[in-house]
Amino acid sequence: MYQKISDPWKLLEKNKSNLNLNYQVILNYCEQIRFSKTKTLEIGCGYPQISYELYKKKFIVYGSDISKTVIEKSKKKYPELKNNLYVSNFINFSLY
Repeated sequence: MYQKISDPWKLLEKNKSNLNLNYQVILNYCEQIRFSKTKTLEIGCGYPQISYELYKKKFIVYGSDISKTVIEKSKKKYPELKNNLYVSNFINFSLY
């Protein structure tokens, strides 16, 4: 999908001005359960907008997606996360 359509679910477009309500709920929940050096993994991250927001809040973040294309694009869009983004199927337990 990401090879032919740059934003197939229009998530980047919808979140240009502000994160949508679902993202805000997730971010608020993460803030409430934060522990020292909390690590998070966003499985099926696509463009890892949630991971990036958590990164800005000093979380240690990782993201995985089955699409090599979107991970390559995400590494360019979010260079701070490039070493923590992986092409992987969600049942690849060795990654976790």
